[in-house]
Amino acid sequence: MKRLVLFFLGISLSLVTGGCYSFSGASIPPNIRTFSIDMFQNRATMINPTLSMEITDGLRSYITSRSSLRVEEQSPDIEITGEITAYTLTPMAAQADAQAALQRFTITVKVNFANNVTTADSFSQNFTKFRDFDSSIDFASVESGLAKEIMDEMINDIFMRAFANW
Repeated sequence: MKRLVLFFLGISLSLVTGGCYSFSGASIPPNIRTFSIDMFQNRATMINPTLSMEITDGLRSYITSRSSLRVEEQSPDIEITGEITAYTLTPMAAQADAQAALQRFTITVKVNFANNVTTADSFSQNFTKFRDFDSSIDFASVESGLAKEIMDEMINDIFMRAFANW
């Protein structure tokens, strides 16, 4: 019985300390140790002045809290750049009086992921998320909450695309 417990303890420790797997779903090779993120440029027609900083800082925090990677501006193993390409409101679902019953709030971010260790893992991809809300509600009153929901989900998607090789 004691041998069985020691065996499972050994397996558990090797999984946790092996550097290749984390409970966040990431599978980062042990030779990848550093990353950098440049400030995301806001190129959308409708501008939220804090969005560039929020996505950049949010992604940086997400990566450092869910991996063993550390920020390194000079010659990092991973380089992430990007831009906000869309921040839009679109009328959806017309009512009988030809008014929109719903508005769709959409954010699109283009991400360039450069893996300087394994260049085959590099990619450039657009990430788009949206939330619908009742058109009778003033957008200004729900904008920050909806933007936060979208950004949280988008940051998770970017992280999973970059670091979870399933």
